[in-house]
Amino acid sequence: MPQIAAAAVLTSGDAWRAEARCAGSDPDLFFGDAVDELRAAQAVFCARCAVRADCLRTALAFEVGQTRYGVVGGLSARQRQDPAAVGLVLAGGPPPVVGAGSPRPSRRG
Repeated sequence: MPQIAAAAVLTSGDAWRAEARCAGSDPDLFFGDAVDELRAAQAVFCARCAVRADCLRTALAFEVGQTRYGVVGGLSARQRQDPAAVGLVLAGGPPPVVGAGSPRPSRRG
């Protein structure tokens, strides 16, 4: 998992948030329990979001030592533990589908 310093993320600002496709959306869409809802959030918002990598970088910086939960930066909690999936999104590639070939994301990390 790439280690990203929270200070570096904070100093880069969060102006990207205004450009996020999910800006103003119900956060429950991204932090629900149903795999179908998480897949829909990825498809509708994350897959075509221009600031997906910025979102993921911010999440990774703040999740160090924390429980991961929900879809952030186009990745599920489980996918954010996978260096290949993280690297793909940070390189500008499409996020993998939630639940594809793996158990659904869990609140328990």
